[in-house]
Amino acid sequence: MARVKCRCGEAIEVDRDGGPERVVCPRCQARIRVRRPEAAGAGGDGLIRFHCPCGRRLKVRAADRPEAGRCPDCGRVVPVPQGAALASAGSSKAPRSPGAGVSNASFTGDPGTEELDADDVARLQRWAARHGVVSEADATSPVPPPILPETPYSPPPALRVEAGLRICPRCGRPLHMSAVTCRACGAPTPKG
Repeated sequence: MARVKCRCGEAIEVDRDGGPERVVCPRCQARIRVRRPEAAGAGGDGLIRFHCPCGRRLKVRAADRPEAGRCPDCGRVVPVPQGAALASAGSSKAPRSPGAGVSNASFTGDPGTEELDADDVARLQRWAARHGVVSEADATSPVPPPILPETPYSPPPALRVEAGLRICPRCGRPLHMSAVTCRACGAPTPKG
């Protein structure tokens, strides 16, 4: 038996090898998809699936894998992870991490890039330079980052909270539970 966690926080015991594809949460009545171990590699359907930092799940064709893709929700340019291409091709050796393909702009010595060879790191740095990502090494550049005004957060008086969503601390709009940036205002919203 394995556990599946609902958006409302309820932990549900399910049988991963058999049973229904979806289960209903007893607390909020939401339908939850049960991920099967054999379905994790996308089944060789010719698509690479990965996530944008805003929480949107993106997919591109593996046959003509682009270097990056644009999220239709937030407009951010997201690099297509190399590991996802291997996973969709059927290789189970590809490392799976929650932030796969999302650069945190630290290319050397970063645990997320230590398995990359020199060519991949150079390609990643070229991509970051083209798309305006500043690495920690370039943090001493003469152009300081923009300073955003600090405003204290005050929640709206009566706000209906939906299951699976949380509220952006800056603009007050709903966010997916897994989003690390707000689609509306771009504010970083760490999980926690």
